[in-house]
Amino acid sequence: MKKFKISFEFEADDDWSEADVKEMVEKVIDPIYHLGDASIGEINVKEIEVEE
Repeated sequence: MKKFKISFEFEADDDWSEADVKEMVEKVIDPIYHLGDASIGEINVKEIEVEE
């Protein structure tokens, strides 16, 4: 079985939390997981500081 590690950054409203982002990503990935052809590891979300 092949493994892929995916990372991306996106900008959200200031009132979003790490938990909000993790929940959104889990909902997007959930249909793929239920196809049975893939298993999903732990989803890690980390907020980063952006200098303006």
